[in-house]
Amino acid sequence: MNWQGTLAGILSGGISVLVWRNFIKEYIDLYELLPAFVISVIFIVVVSLLTSKPDEEIQKEFDEFIKAELHN
Repeated sequence: MNWQGTLAGILSGGISVLVWRNFIKEYIDLYELLPAFVISVIFIVVVSLLTSKPDEEIQKEFDEFIKAELHN
């Protein structure tokens, strides 16, 4: 996941909640967080795959951090 995918997930999830609650809920009685979660995950995956990967230096720093945390 990259920052573009993260942003797309946040925005699509928030917009989905608002749209579902105000327009769709009267037709389909389902709690709005479930469809918003599914839509958000789809956007995260698709946008992350369509955009650039994180910079190698950032990825290396992240990997080193995770490695250090696992040894603590």
